[in-house]
Amino acid sequence: MTTIPMSDAARSGANNGRNWTIRNGGLAWLTAAVVLCGCGKADYPPTTPVSGTLTYKGAAVGGATVTLVPDASTGKAATALTDAEGHFTTKTFQDDDGAVAGKYSVTVSKTTMEGALSTAEQQTLLDQGKQVPQPKVKEELPVKYKEAKKSGLTADVPQEGEATLKLDLT
Repeated sequence: MTTIPMSDAARSGANNGRNWTIRNGGLAWLTAAVVLCGCGKADYPPTTPVSGTLTYKGAAVGGATVTLVPDASTGKAATALTDAEGHFTTKTFQDDDGAVAGKYSVTVSKTTMEGALSTAEQQTLLDQGKQVPQPKVKEELPVKYKEAKKSGLTADVPQEGEATLKLDLT
């Protein structure tokens, strides 16, 4: 057993002067945990930058989720959120890293909640013994674009260079 004495400053805290004890190789386990957690970059496959624009009936769509669903079972999906002008940049492993090269089906969705109450409004109703109404989910885009097999949207991400998608929904 290894005993590590506490400093005078630490001793004045909640431990009331007790020593910290590390038993049964605890220092080795602690060291291994520190080395294995978050030290170094993960070994991700290479990605290609993928960006694009999304429009519906000719108008830019902000706040929509674009997902690239890999056609191969071994692939990794890439996602993006459109800005107010309908622009997006995909992410697979890290922000804006793009997508792994390959063929993808593309899905697009945008939902909003109608009648959603704030936490304070919900609490007021509960305090009054009333039931909190459930908000209604509203699809802002045709539902077919939410499903990879029905959307009709595809993307081919090359090994090198970049891919630019223009998603014009009708």
